[in-house]
Amino acid sequence: SNMTKGKSCQKRAEGRVLNFDHIVFRVANAKTASSYFTTRLGFRPLAVREATENRAVQSYAVRSNQITLIFESPTSNGGEISKDLIAHGDFVKDVAFEVQDLDELVRKAKEGGAEVIKGVTEEKDKHGVLRYAVLRTYGDNTHTLIDRSKPATNLMFIDHVEGNMADGTLEDSVTWYEKNLNMHRFWCVDYKHDLVPYSCINSASVINRDENVLLSMNEAAKGLRPTSKATEFVKALGTSGVEHIALYTDDIVATGFGAMNYKWVFEAIERLENKEIKNDNTEEVKKNDAA
Repeated sequence: SNMTKGKSCQKRAEGRVLNFDHIVFRVANAKTASSYFTTRLGFRPLAVREATENRAVQSYAVRSNQITLIFESPTSNGGEISKDLIAHGDFVKDVAFEVQDLDELVRKAKEGGAEVIKGVTEEKDKHGVLRYAVLRTYGDNTHTLIDRSKPATNLMFIDHVEGNMADGTLEDSVTWYEKNLNMHRFWCVDYKHDLVPYSCINSASVINRDENVLLSMNEAAKGLRPTSKATEFVKALGTSGVEHIALYTDDIVATGFGAMNYKWVFEAIERLENKEIKNDNTEEVKKNDAA
C-alpha cells in the first residue's frame, strides 16, 4: 500500500550484527586453557596481555582462521573474575559480535530495554581506532559489540595519471594519444616560459572529450639543476612509466592526512631545493640559456 511505502521511506538506518568477532572464556589458568587449543586443535598463539597494577587479569588469545578465542584469569583474589569463577567455574563470559552502525544498535538496545553495561567507548592505539559497547544477555553473559568499520576517506575519483617519458619522447607520446584515442592537449609547460625553472622538466597533458580522463607527461629539460626527476625515474625504472596516480578529494584534512599545517612542509621543501642548487652551477646554466 502507499501507506506502507511511505513508512519504509522514513525508516531509519538499522544497526546490524555482521559476524562473530571473538569469544572470551573466564578460567582459572588462562595459559593452560589456551595451550589446549594450540596443542590439540591447531590454533596458533595470537597475543598475550599481562597483568598490571591497575588490571589484575592475564589474557591469552589464540586464533584459527576466523576463530578468535580469548582466555582470561585473575592474578589476585576478590575481583569480578574471581567471583565469577567461584560461582561458575571455567565458563564462557562474552560472545563478541562485529557490528555495523554501533551507535544505532546501542540506541535500539536501550530502547528495547537491554542493560548496557558499557556505553559506546573508543580506544586508540598505533593500529587505529576501535569502537565498542557491552550489553548484558542471559545469565552472567555479555555481548561486546565491536565496530571495526573505517571512516570514509572522501577519495572520490582518479583525478589524473602522470608519467615520466624517456628523453625526447614527450612530443611523440602526446601525438600518439591525439592520433589513436582522439584526445587533445589540455595544457603544457615549457622550461623556456620560465614557469618551472627548478623542476628541469617539460610537461604536457592530454584529456578526453568529456574532460574527465587527464594524462600528464614529463620529460627532462635543461634547468637550474644538474638533473631531472623525470631522468631519475626513467633510469630507475628502465623505461618510460607512470610516476604517480592522483586521487581527488574535496577535504584533504579529513582524508586520512590529519589536521596539519602544510605551509611549513612546502617551505622546508623549498629551502632544501634551493640549498641543493650550487651558485656556480646556477650561473653556468643561466649563461648557457642566454647563449
